[in-house]
Amino acid sequence: MDTGTGRWTTLGAVPPQTLAGGRVELHHAAQLVAAVGHSLLPARPDDSHTSMSWDDGRAAFVGEAIDAGRPFRAALQPASLTLHLLDVAGDGDPFATLNLSGRTSAEALGWLTTEAAKLGLERTAPVILIVFPTPIPDHPIAHGAAFGAGEAERGEAAAYFGNAAALLHDEFTEGGASPVRIWPHHFDIARLLPVPGAGGDATVGVGLSPGDGAGDEPYWYVNRWPHPPADRLHDLPPLPGGLGRWSTEGWVGAALPASSLLAAGPDQRGTVLAFLRAAVDWLRAL
Repeated sequence: MDTGTGRWTTLGAVPPQTLAGGRVELHHAAQLVAAVGHSLLPARPDDSHTSMSWDDGRAAFVGEAIDAGRPFRAALQPASLTLHLLDVAGDGDPFATLNLSGRTSAEALGWLTTEAAKLGLERTAPVILIVFPTPIPDHPIAHGAAFGAGEAERGEAAAYFGNAAALLHDEFTEGGASPVRIWPHHFDIARLLPVPGAGGDATVGVGLSPGDGAGDEPYWYVNRWPHPPADRLHDLPPLPGGLGRWSTEGWVGAALPASSLLAAGPDQRGTVLAFLRAAVDWLRAL
């Protein structure tokens, strides 16, 4: 599905600082895919039943498989804002398709409920949105407005997700690494890496956020959990090429904003990879 290919789509067709509107709309659209797992799968302690992966062939967010008479997955193609229920057991073609443009979230949830029931669910249930303790960024869609504008911005956001999925599958594959997942709450794509010798649940997270409350542009990040003691965070080393920044307030890790990447030169993939590797090595050493 979203295996690494070594490929990279050149970024920058849309300036990263202008992606916020399309990104927030896409964040709300992705909740529809997560809602299928939330409503129709048994809950898991880590909430991974609501997570998504990236399908490179379809350029789509794809949810977890749903067991039914005809097993299926929900999927969303960001650029066209098209929702699918995909055949899992067969050739992967859609059982049903809905373009979200001009439709509301409530209409899409009703469509998902109706179409999923047609596929032979053992237990029919309405498809409902996840209610997070901290709400996702507000948008008129959350108040009944229809999906619509921002195709160019959504297409550029899709390129960021596709690049991140390929890179994470290609380069961070050591034993004990988690699957690459897209999480519906923060809308980031990431995988967790073990910290050799640390014991317990210590991990280093490697991923991409398309933008959030900390900044409107996409950024690559590496973080450490649990947070290292404060006295270990002095004299953090410079990151490759002087790009990116360290964070020690709120979260511990490093971030590389998209605007810094685009200013660094044509080898975008190599620049991101050098940043991620250096930050992973340092945070593991802590």
